[in-house]
Amino acid sequence: MKDAIEQIEPWLRNLIREEINRAINLPKESASALSQTAETKSVMSIKEVSIFLGISQGTIHRLIRDGRIGHYRVGRRILFSLDDHIRPFLETSK
Repeated sequence: MKDAIEQIEPWLRNLIREEINRAINLPKESASALSQTAETKSVMSIKEVSIFLGISQGTIHRLIRDGRIGHYRVGRRILFSLDDHIRPFLETSK
């Protein structure tokens, strides 16, 4: 049994290392793409605003709950206007 574990261990370590690297690098690539998209959009989702402002989605929800950032509700979706919500929020939070 010990021999089998010793044979599999390097393979498992390598597999885990690859998965961790993939998980770490994936958000960077998608964040860059979403950030570029967000800069050209006038209406953004919570995820896009989170990436655009560099804060977590949980923080966005807290800002909404505290009334510190405006938003639109379309059904269950929460949307933000760049001109009506994001820019004023940035001006007041300086």
